[in-house]
Amino acid sequence: MEDTKKNMSFDSNLSDETDALSATRAPLTLYVIIITFVTVLLQMMEDVDIWKAIAFVGMMVLHVLLYRNAKRMVAYSRLLYLILQGSIIFSSAFLMPIGMPAVLIGLIPALIGHSIVIYFRTISVVVLFFILFYFFSVVTLVIHGIQDIYLLISLLFFMNIVVIAYSLMFYKQVNARIRTQQFLRDLELAHEKVEELTIANERQRMARDLHDTLAQGLAGIIMQLEAIDAYLTSGNTERAKAIVRKSMSQARTTLAEARNAIDDLRSGSDRATDFAYAIQTEIQRFTAAAGISVNLDLHGTISISGRTTEHTLFILRESLSNVARHAQATEVKVALEGNNERFYMKIQDNGKGYNTDFIGQSTGHYGIAGMRERARIIGGRLNVTSTKEGTQVELRIDEFHEGGISDGV
Repeated sequence: MEDTKKNMSFDSNLSDETDALSATRAPLTLYVIIITFVTVLLQMMEDVDIWKAIAFVGMMVLHVLLYRNAKRMVAYSRLLYLILQGSIIFSSAFLMPIGMPAVLIGLIPALIGHSIVIYFRTISVVVLFFILFYFFSVVTLVIHGIQDIYLLISLLFFMNIVVIAYSLMFYKQVNARIRTQQFLRDLELAHEKVEELTIANERQRMARDLHDTLAQGLAGIIMQLEAIDAYLTSGNTERAKAIVRKSMSQARTTLAEARNAIDDLRSGSDRATDFAYAIQTEIQRFTAAAGISVNLDLHGTISISGRTTEHTLFILRESLSNVARHAQATEVKVALEGNNERFYMKIQDNGKGYNTDFIGQSTGHYGIAGMRERARIIGGRLNVTSTKEGTQVELRIDEFHEGGISDGV
């Protein structure tokens, strides 16, 4: 892990360095052009030698080309790049002896400033400075002698201070811009991830809502149609007509629930609901459709948000639907209790039970998986146990999420 972090840090520094080198191309090119013009002008004022001037300009062109290809050169070898640049600077000084001060005092500080971008260590820049200062002193003594050396050294120090200060400021600005661009790229990636997660969550929500409205409603209607068919076959038309009326009512209820689900998807609303009334209504619908007796035990005044109520009702509806379709039960007990901090719901039937090891493994049967998902969303825990004496579904919420408590009923 440590090695990975170090490699990431090195890659980041290398990327910053190469981007900063690219950013220095234009200002260094312009700077070298100005130094070239001044040097040639000083030399031509006393010694008109076209061939030397052409050779000098050619060396300055090579100097600029090295600057413009610094990214590739530095990636290959920092030391080789600096040796080549230094050799060009000092060789060109011998071509233009009269303009030598302009060449050396102009280009040596530029190379030192450039080394700040190449190296990230102060010691490396300081060592380079003293090496270049030594060669500057030697070349000055050879070309101009001792009489001008103190003045030229003073000018070199002054130019170094100016160029290094500018280089540091320029590098900081470039680095800040690079960091900002990197942050923007990271934000774009994070935004894409958030969009992907949002889409995935919405797809899960739509799957739950379709299952808990249309799928359950249609399953109930199919059960009633099967009962109608059985009664018509046996000649009991009156009972068949009664179930037809219930089926029509169930179809309207399913349609209304589907529309509510669509409205919720469109508006994302979190309407407060009278929880006790909603529970009683859900149980009455189940009793009317399935003909199974339900014993409701409601303790206390339960006050929860519309969002928590919505998911709790879906869990109750799915549990009762499973009882009607699979349990072959004759009685169901529903117990609820809670306050502004905790909530508990238990649905227990006296049916034949089933093997809980296969929950969520059958294709097309996602009821209990959806119930657990809804429990997780509202910060609860769902526990399903089943024996030959019946099945028990328990929902516990030990601490409401923010917004889980309503203003009161």
